[in-house]
Amino acid sequence: MLPVLIPRQIATRTIVHNTFAHTISSEGRQRRPQPESEGKEHTEGFNIPQQLFPKAKECNRNNQDPHGRGQDAPPESKKKPWISPPINPKLQQPSTESSPSVLVLLGASTNLTADDFRRLMPQGRHIENWKLPHGHITQIVPGRDMVTLEQLNFYFLIFASQHSAFTYQGHVTNIFKVVSSQTPSSVTSPLPPPRGYIINKIDAHAAMAAFTLVPPPQKMQLRQLRPPHSPIIDLIIKHGGYPALVNRRGRTAHEARLTLEGAQLTLATVRQILLTSAQSLGLSWNDEAEIVPRISKWEPQFNMSPLSRSQEAYDLAAKLDATSDTPKQDKAENSPKPNIRSAARIVYILGFETQGALQRFIAFWHRRHMCWEGVERKGIIEGDEPPIANVEHLW
Repeated sequence: MLPVLIPRQIATRTIVHNTFAHTISSEGRQRRPQPESEGKEHTEGFNIPQQLFPKAKECNRNNQDPHGRGQDAPPESKKKPWISPPINPKLQQPSTESSPSVLVLLGASTNLTADDFRRLMPQGRHIENWKLPHGHITQIVPGRDMVTLEQLNFYFLIFASQHSAFTYQGHVTNIFKVVSSQTPSSVTSPLPPPRGYIINKIDAHAAMAAFTLVPPPQKMQLRQLRPPHSPIIDLIIKHGGYPALVNRRGRTAHEARLTLEGAQLTLATVRQILLTSAQSLGLSWNDEAEIVPRISKWEPQFNMSPLSRSQEAYDLAAKLDATSDTPKQDKAENSPKPNIRSAARIVYILGFETQGALQRFIAFWHRRHMCWEGVERKGIIEGDEPPIANVEHLW
């Protein structure tokens, strides 16, 4: 006998059945993979600007360049790119960054030494005496009169590159400005700066003690010579000095220039005076092996300004560059007697083995009468005073 169902129970079972069937169908729809096109359409549907302005999208598609160029881009040229012809390497000028550069100091004292320039080179701030890679001086060449070897009032500073020369020039210029502003010039001037007083990253007290190139009131003329240089300057850079002076035969590391005021003595007489004085004083003017320094007579050269660019300068430079050992050393012990009252002075070059021997000789003989007891006074008229020796460092 079948059970009798009440209408309320029938309705409840129907609702439960429909709910279960709806749940199963929903899970099936979730697990079913959707095609990619439907996902894209669903994503594009959420693009609000495209939904609001559909015509703008169509215009962008129509105006798009198929080649990837803009509307204002110039048309492609069918011509081949122009290639410059190769340049002859002989006609190319050397790079100024790698080629040597020269600074010239004008109007300076003739008593300066190489240390006066080198102690002004840029140094590190944290380590004492630490030299920077730029601003290092390669060679210092004082200007000289090649007839008498007299030192002139200008100096050539040779650097490895133009950047090093520019660095040194700027550093020295800043030091000179600090020294000029802090040096007292009158009674009302302020006191000099104390130790450690810094101005523009420069110790003013140390700068005033180290700077000796020119007096502070004077204008400093430190200029850079732009390439191409004159022929004489090129020779100075190549040989590290005047070729006739640095390439001569018998040159030593430490030398002095000797001239006489008054009667001009022969080379043999000068040597005899030095030998006799050394024996009398019980010392050596040179070293233990050689009591007397090497003495040679300077042969006057053709004098010309190093900055000259005339044809004569080029001819002279070619001649000096081709000659390796000029001027020749005077080998004659008894050279011809010069005129006693001749205006042209004889120049002797004395060679020493050490710097100390050179300094001792200059300290003893400079501005002293070139004579000694027991040495015959050849070439001097009776009643005249013996000549006065002028000795200076030749570098």
